Amino acid sequence: MIRAKVPKKISFEGKRLSVGLDVHAKQWNVSIYLEEVFMKQFQQVPSSRQLSRHIQENYPGAQVVCAYEAGCFGYWIHRELQQLGIECIVVNPADIPTTDKERKVKTDRIDSKKIAFGLSRGVLKGIYVPEKIYESDRQLVRMRSRIVKNLTQAKNQIKSYLRGQGIHIPKEYERSWSKRFMEWLKGLKGLHPSGTIIMEELVSLFESLRSQLLRLNKAIRDLLKEERYESRAKILLAIPGVGLITAMTYLTEIIEEQRFECFDKLNSYIGLCPTEYSSGEQEHKGAITPRAHRLRPLMIEASWIAIRTDPALASCFSDYVKKGMTKKRAIIKIARKLLNRMYTLLKKRQEYQTGIN
Repeated sequence: MIRAKVPKKISFEGKRLSVGLDVHAKQWNVSIYLEEVFMKQFQQVPSSRQLSRHIQENYPGAQVVCAYEAGCFGYWIHRELQQLGIECIVVNPADIPTTDKERKVKTDRIDSKKIAFGLSRGVLKGIYVPEKIYESDRQLVRMRSRIVKNLTQAKNQIKSYLRGQGIHIPKEYERSWSKRFMEWLKGLKGLHPSGTIIMEELVSLFESLRSQLLRLNKAIRDLLKEERYESRAKILLAIPGVGLITAMTYLTEIIEEQRFECFDKLNSYIGLCPTEYSSGEQEHKGAITPRAHRLRPLMIEASWIAIRTDPALASCFSDYVKKGMTKKRAIIKIARKLLNRMYTLLKKRQEYQTGIN
């Protein structure tokens, strides 16, 4: 009796497996490269465990690295894969190498293959992944930012509706959104029944958003008193121009200053560095980079306050303007100085002293 030989299971020991994921709520598109050779592409249900089983069954012993784009799915996939023993990074979509053809034809299959290809060539770097507690704190501060935007939209809707009805806002209320102004809006006469309903809904929306903002402000003030933030927040709040929201946004977004080798790295991350177009002996620096972090507008806003309260920064701003620089460009340079102060003082755990440039 002749027995059939059972094929031995192939070992991928010492081989690098690069797995690109394009993740969605209903399915994941998966692309796999073995070393620099494209192996396969498939779709699966959104499950880290199923992906882990597939890799273990088909590529036993391989050194696996997965990657997916940062986005609305946050970091839970990263954490699950790490717990399953699979290295995973989350990448900035803007850092994924893309050809002109891929920009014009975009599909989930192409996206996952681009990520896997970038991983196999070693050109992708993962972004910083915070611990869950810091991620939650960050979302709280970001939520406040969204509510502020929604509140501004609600104000504009009210103003737009009043203009459309030919109703002029009294001068005492032009820049005020006080309780008295709300009462004036609710008591408007001469509107049609449907118009009255519209105004009631707009005012109700505004008041609801304002209540949410007040609750979030309180929550952020309470967060500031937590042990993980209290000492560093105290350092930041002593710096002229830096208020509660700027300080807490910095602390929840940056989390650890040590992850930036130097100030230039942080400056580039925030988006306060200029664009540069240089070739040969010619150097040209343009406007600040379009890759802006949500902290950038807060730093610029804080800088306008700082030049009114800090003599050293006021003097620098004045010198820049005297040299022919526009105020907008000058305030960007002040924002860099202010950011440098924050970074340096936090790294040294040193309190601010008047006269620091």
